[in-house]
Amino acid sequence: MARLRISDNKEHFVQNGRYFFYLADTAWSAFTNASLQDWEVYLDHRKAQGFNVVQINILPQWDASESTLNFYPYPVND
Repeated sequence: MARLRISDNKEHFVQNGRYFFYLADTAWSAFTNASLQDWEVYLDHRKAQGFNVVQINILPQWDASESTLNFYPYPVND
């Protein structure tokens, strides 16, 4: 996988020596509210739409929509 970096002039991203446009979608609750199958469908859909980045929050989402999946990426104290 090619490494993404900041250009020498600090004005844009570069990947493989070429300008990289950061077109991101946000999936804040990806680790808590999506099954693996849902996640694959989501990524395929976003790729087809031209997105090249997904921003994900790895911290607990206290205000996130409830889910019946009950995924907790971190230990939870009752």
